[in-house]
Amino acid sequence: MRVAAAVMRGDAAAIAQIVAEDGEAIATTEKGFVSGRPALEAYYAGRLRAARFRDVVITTVAVEVAGDLAWETGRNRLTVQVGDAPPTTRTGRYLVVWKRQPDGRWLIRVDAVIPDPAG
Repeated sequence: MRVAAAVMRGDAAAIAQIVAEDGEAIATTEKGFVSGRPALEAYYAGRLRAARFRDVVITTVAVEVAGDLAWETGRNRLTVQVGDAPPTTRTGRYLVVWKRQPDGRWLIRVDAVIPDPAG
């Protein structure tokens, strides 16, 4: 999967390229929304600088399409290392809304990642 590979490489620009110009993220580390491709690239770059992603597994559970919109739900498992601390594994769920662009490409319009509760 392109997103997982880009996260593992620490490549925020590659992640931003699959987001629509007017894309938004509902980020767990920010209040409100992160909106627009430039802001999203900066947000992803900051996250990727703050931690090294040692393993990224994204598992799609369902995808449905209606016209020029599609929504995808799934699960994620991230093994993250901050500084010299031992890596930790986090799990969660996600909802992504895709929008077909005028050129036919599907890009992310809204991305929401929901961490699983601790414990």
